[in-house]
Amino acid sequence: MSAQLIPYSAVTLLSKQWRCFISVFATVMILGIGYLLFATPKYESVAELVVTFGDRSSPDIAHAQTTELTPSDRREIILSHAAILQSHDLAQAVIESFGIDKVYPDIAADPPSQGTPMDAAVKQFQGDLSVEVGAQDNIISIVMHHPDKDLVPQLVQKMVDLYITRQTTVYRDPHANFMTTEVQQAGDRLAKAQTELEAFKGQWHISDYDKEVEDLLQQRGDLDNDLHTAKANLAQAQLRQKELQQLMAKVPEKIPDSASSEKYRALDDARTRLADLKTKQSQMLATYAPNSPAMASLNAGIQTAEAEVKNRTAELSNRNTSQENTVYQSLQTDFLRTTADANSNAEPVRVLTEQLAALDHRLSDLQKNRGTFNNLQREHQIA
Repeated sequence: MSAQLIPYSAVTLLSKQWRCFISVFATVMILGIGYLLFATPKYESVAELVVTFGDRSSPDIAHAQTTELTPSDRREIILSHAAILQSHDLAQAVIESFGIDKVYPDIAADPPSQGTPMDAAVKQFQGDLSVEVGAQDNIISIVMHHPDKDLVPQLVQKMVDLYITRQTTVYRDPHANFMTTEVQQAGDRLAKAQTELEAFKGQWHISDYDKEVEDLLQQRGDLDNDLHTAKANLAQAQLRQKELQQLMAKVPEKIPDSASSEKYRALDDARTRLADLKTKQSQMLATYAPNSPAMASLNAGIQTAEAEVKNRTAELSNRNTSQENTVYQSLQTDFLRTTADANSNAEPVRVLTEQLAALDHRLSDLQKNRGTFNNLQREHQIA
């Protein structure tokens, strides 16, 4: 009984694709050899720190009875120390101790287009640094890689020295330093928040945001009612003015003056004489010949009487004058009064409209800046 170590299908695949496998293998080998030949060599420096607990770790500040740390507490303390070793500030302090041109001359020679050379150097430093914490012990391993074999141990040593110096400073007076820094930061934050809030209030002339909005809304309601009343009065006055114009167009401005009996007396007398003469003429025609001197004299008198009647009639027509129509005058007086009312009502409409527009503009500004005011006020309260 024989055991088949390699499946038949695999053997078949290898026999058919051997050129492909050889090509991939050769490519990987060539890339690896090229990297080893052309890559910049980096040297490694290793340091280990032991974190101790108990009275040896820090002096007794509060002179109080110390409590035993649990394994989880110890683990958190070790991780916090490792985080300090990997911090941006510590890396920057190490680089500043030697100078960027010495630690990373390529960055100093060709600064990045974005950010500062120090930011790029710190990023490179943190990339070359490895801080590892064991799973069960209190040892922190520091591994540093750098192209300069003489500089890399100095960098590690300087980082350890700065780390120890900072730890000593913290443990020497932790409460005072911590509280002083916190109070200073809180004071700066409060001053900044107060300044920004006061500047915002001064810019928009705000004393009490909610109270001002409430007052503006109440004023707007009152102005809106007054504006509707003024518009109604204006519309009523304009309608009355239009009606009076239509009536005035139908009523004559002047009416003829009726003549009195005194004006017609001279004309009546002249007509009476003319009628008497014509009556006498008809009577005399029955007795006298038309060409007789008596008839000639009578005809001359008739002509004189007719001329007098004509003159009296013309004189009377010239003396007839028209008089003012009292109805038209009353309509005109009402029209002038209504026009004055319309003009007086138009001014309140204009003023109230402008005031209402100003209130709407103010409310719009307050509404648009409500979020900014709330953020500034909340920041001030938190500070």
